[in-house]
Amino acid sequence: MVVLFSMVRSSTKAHSNFRMEKSMSAESFHQNRSQERSLRDEEKGLLGALLSNRPDSHRFAEEILIGKVIDMSDGGMGSVKFVVPAGRSWGMTLVEADYLDEDGVLVSIAVNADDLGGLYEVDFWKADFSPLKKFPRPELVKIRAAKEAGEAIGFLGPPK
Repeated sequence: MVVLFSMVRSSTKAHSNFRMEKSMSAESFHQNRSQERSLRDEEKGLLGALLSNRPDSHRFAEEILIGKVIDMSDGGMGSVKFVVPAGRSWGMTLVEADYLDEDGVLVSIAVNADDLGGLYEVDFWKADFSPLKKFPRPELVKIRAAKEAGEAIGFLGPPK
């Protein structure tokens, strides 16, 4: 949970190098089918915008439109995990971005895929661990270039 984040993420830059399979999603997330929901319109818009610069962005359109998510226990930062078949795990970071929340605190956003290339989670991390004040509008988010992201952000091949 938050304790894990404070031990691993001592700075915003550390978020880029943090392997998500050891993240909050793996440590504190338990899929409870009764809490499934569709993405909210604002989440769909943000995801579409974040993935739009990828040459394989079309692959995620259906998941964004009809995929089910569960809110992650992140202290109100806004992270969601896609409901995926059992046995799937974190595979890679698709895109990372930054956003200044309404209170001026930096928010790091990572869109992650599972090990088979499907959407896995949208991880929000607010630098001071406080709840998100205002959900980011796409035009206020700065997408990081792959070299800034601190890891190989690759392009996925055809779905398996």
